Amino acid sequence: MVCTDDDGNSFEVTLGSRATLRWEATTGKSAKDLNESLASVYEVAHVVAVDKKLFKGSLEDFMAQYDIEPKLDDGPKASK
Repeated sequence: MVCTDDDGNSFEVTLGSRATLRWEATTGKSAKDLNESLASVYEVAHVVAVDKKLFKGSLEDFMAQYDIEPKLDDGPKASK
């Protein structure tokens, strides 16, 4: 996911299995909640951003300061 603030500064986070598992353990939610709630996606993105030292601050600050968008994969590259 790409996280972009109001000034256009951005960084990428990957919502991997370890971060998702840790989020599940601390919140009591399950991975299916990620498909049903944007707030849940923000929660996991915040966990990753803090762990990777890309963001310092609360979840509320993260949600107020950043838009998050999925990073679309262009698929496999064709060889020439």
